[in-house]
Amino acid sequence: GNLIDIREMHLQENRLSGAIPDAIGSLRELEILRLGENRLNGTIPETMKSLTRLVELDLRNNNLIGTMHDSFKELTNLEILDMGNNKLHGTIPNIFGNFLKLRELVLSNNTFDGTI
Repeated sequence: GNLIDIREMHLQENRLSGAIPDAIGSLRELEILRLGENRLNGTIPETMKSLTRLVELDLRNNNLIGTMHDSFKELTNLEILDMGNNKLHGTIPNIFGNFLKLRELVLSNNTFDGTI
């Protein structure tokens, strides 16, 4: 089916596995994306930068690896960003000044380093 106009995806607390597909970036109307509490792995696709209407992004409790790349700076409508309990690493990019609406940020239980 054609999901191009979908606004909310609630897929949390399942047994979904594999990588988040690059095609996720084509869902440009998406405002809520909940993929937490699954078995997802791989890196967070840079195509997510196209999800500029996103208000909530829940990727918690998966097996995601890699870094939190600068493309997140495009997601300026985010109010909730939860990427806790993954295997993310590296420095936390200096992008949070872009998130004027952010009210909840969870990055706990990863292996980020550097300064805040």
